[in-house]
Amino acid sequence: MPKSSKKKKDKAADFTKAKLKLGKGKQLANNAIDTSFKARFEKDASTPLTKRNLSFNDLIAHLKHYNATTRKDAILGLRELLESHWDMLEVNLTALINAVVRIIGDEDAGVRKILLTFMSWLVPRIPKENLIPHAQLLLLFTTSAQTHIFPEIRIDAVKFLDIFLEGIPQAVVGGIDSKGHGSRVLDAYLGILNAGTKFGGSEGPATATSTASVTLSSASKLVVYNSLSMFLKHALGYKSSETSPSQDEADPTKPMRAWFLMNAFSTQDAFLEFEQLLQPQQVSQERTHPHQAWKGHVEFEDDDDEFLSLYPLASTSTGHPWTLQDLTNVLENPIAVGPTASSSSSDSSLAGRIAQTLHPSLVATFLDYAPAAFSPSGSPSEADCDLVLAVSRIAHTLYKTVFQEVNKAQEVHEAELQSLLGYMTPYFAAQLVAGRNIRFEQFYEEYNLIYCELAALLMIASKGDSRVSRKRKAREPQSSSSRSSSKRNGHETLRKQAAAISDFITEKLQGRSTSSSSGISSNISPSAYLTLLPTIWTLISNNDLVPLADPQDQQGSNSNEVLQVTLDHAVKVSSKSACKRLTVEFVARLVLC
Repeated sequence: MPKSSKKKKDKAADFTKAKLKLGKGKQLANNAIDTSFKARFEKDASTPLTKRNLSFNDLIAHLKHYNATTRKDAILGLRELLESHWDMLEVNLTALINAVVRIIGDEDAGVRKILLTFMSWLVPRIPKENLIPHAQLLLLFTTSAQTHIFPEIRIDAVKFLDIFLEGIPQAVVGGIDSKGHGSRVLDAYLGILNAGTKFGGSEGPATATSTASVTLSSASKLVVYNSLSMFLKHALGYKSSETSPSQDEADPTKPMRAWFLMNAFSTQDAFLEFEQLLQPQQVSQERTHPHQAWKGHVEFEDDDDEFLSLYPLASTSTGHPWTLQDLTNVLENPIAVGPTASSSSSDSSLAGRIAQTLHPSLVATFLDYAPAAFSPSGSPSEADCDLVLAVSRIAHTLYKTVFQEVNKAQEVHEAELQSLLGYMTPYFAAQLVAGRNIRFEQFYEEYNLIYCELAALLMIASKGDSRVSRKRKAREPQSSSSRSSSKRNGHETLRKQAAAISDFITEKLQGRSTSSSSGISSNISPSAYLTLLPTIWTLISNNDLVPLADPQDQQGSNSNEVLQVTLDHAVKVSSKSACKRLTVEFVARLVLC
């Protein structure tokens, strides 16, 4: 009986429909053929790959990943790939920059840190002509990060700007006096410092528009001030018609630009003509007109393409590279050959507005960190000293441009510089305490030199004010007593500052260094001598500002002493010394003036 029932079930199994259970799919037949397939992309053997077997396109895609670790690994992979296959950058530069700029403002600090290292490695290796077309995109995302809600992202954006200022400075500072990238970068600097970001036009006080009042640490302030100093040096130096960015600093290897002698001439054109005559002239064959003898029958020769005239516009420019505005100026006025810079008056007005806006921040920062930096007993940190130097450099860059034209310098700028010098005077001349690091000696040296030149600028401006004081008295016969008393106080302060500076210069030229604690005489360096020349000229020419040691002496005796020390140094310095050429050029100008 059981055997027969089993046989019946087996016979009916082929015709029985299986019941489907809930959640179970349909079962395949026993004789079903599997037609599914799997595809895998095989990479070309010639495609550059990293150690993790990732191509350039894979790494670009990983830069957009939501995981911060993946983004960091992608940046490291890009550097690994470019180090071994640098030739692939020329084709993929656009794709690389388009992907990298989007993580400049990344919220992960680790990603920004690795990106900073990568950009500091990459930007100097890219030719400038290849990077300039991408400057607009780079600056767009960088200025956007400068105004980020998180202060740490704004500080890192400033670090990115430092990289671009070293690689493409002209693109970063371009449009600073208009609504260009330079103007937006400057506004972001001022916003970070809470110094106000609007100048209010050509006149009027600055209007603070910062949206976040964040107290920056000393390290963050140092990053911002150092970057701002470099930015202003490039911006004002590039626009100046007298000095280029490379000549803004004291460079003894280049011909001297004695801008401080301008007040000795009646007009600026006379001074420029005087300086042009003293510049070294290089006689080149391009300056001579070629000539050929007339021939009755002309045959093909190698010099058939030589023109019998000079075309200076076609000659190679030795100055700044040509810009679109320069080419437009040439089309409008072909007589003006070569790139033209903006007028110095516009530079002075721009620098004056920036100085007026930054003055409260500069004074506050100096008062915060100068006591610790110059403390004779304590051990100041490097951040304190660097902050004092950064503030001094910014003031030097701004007011040197402002007072280039003495007659156009406003009284408000003189009052600002006089106020800043009043806070700097107690620490002059800074001397190195025994047992301090040699680095502090360099700090004291640069601080003393900047102080001397700032004081010289103020003395030159005060001399220019004395020329127009008679006209003002004629217009305003009844001047207020408070204004006259403030003028007298300022004049007495300048006399005291001139006395201290005169002693400092005398010791420097005679080899008795005031910043050295060893007591060993040291010769003045060429850069320091070049920096002191404006101050030396001011002490020689401004007899009324130099104090008299003895009231019975004739006025100007101390000025003659400075002149005598300068001449003695010029005679005694060795002919093999690097200062010899500078001393000859300066003394020659003194004789001709």
